Amino acid sequence: MNNNVIQLVIVITGVLASSIANAAIYKCEHDGTVEFSQQPCGFDAKLIVIEDHQLQTNPNSVPKPVALAKQNDELDRYIRLKQIAVKKAEHFDKIDTYTARLNSEIAALNNQADEYFRSSFGAKKAAAVAEQMTAVSERYNLLIDNEQRNIDRLNAEQASLESTLSKTENTEIYSYIRSEQIKRKMTEHKNKIDSYYDELNQQIAKLQQQADKQAINLSNVNKDYALSAKMSAVTKKYNTLIAVEQRQLDRLSNELVKL
Repeated sequence: MNNNVIQLVIVITGVLASSIANAAIYKCEHDGTVEFSQQPCGFDAKLIVIEDHQLQTNPNSVPKPVALAKQNDELDRYIRLKQIAVKKAEHFDKIDTYTARLNSEIAALNNQADEYFRSSFGAKKAAAVAEQMTAVSERYNLLIDNEQRNIDRLNAEQASLESTLSKTENTEIYSYIRSEQIKRKMTEHKNKIDSYYDELNQQIAKLQQQADKQAINLSNVNKDYALSAKMSAVTKKYNTLIAVEQRQLDRLSNELVKL
């Protein structure tokens, strides 16, 4: 029996006398000499896995490599959850940016349409601008919807990962805190939706008043069309804004039910 084999037998004997938590053997080579140890013996240390039946007779105990693999899997899930949170924040930021741009572009076009409408010969131009407003809303609606789909996909992955994480004694406390946060956020989104409906109704009522006055003058059909086009544009804009808030409200409601 050579020295390497003798050294390995000594190390295994020590392992057998210890608990399974210490059942690890490392192999290293230094200048052509092989060394065995229960601790990593160098940067090139190689772990030698000893089968469970060789080390212990307790069938309920878990070999260290298996336990370590489970810990690594859970760590990977935590890391991925953090990455998902960052990605979701990026998509929400994009939605906020698109919403701000939508409001800004629509406001500029709305002022333009009003100037044309007040002009004696600008009714057709006002109608064209109103149609442009609708097109702008539809464009941003598509961009926002794409971000919403990405958020929903990440939420599904997040829910799947969270369902596999180990439960802790703080789970109940976390659920309570999170539920209160969700309720506050839901109230904010509901208030925004109510505010958007109020603004929509006010603007449509104002346009309707203009249309009613215009009805007395039957000679200018172009202005009637311009007002109708503007009503459609305003409605389209607020539909987009309300849909953003409603989508988030639905997500929070679903999360609250699962807590």
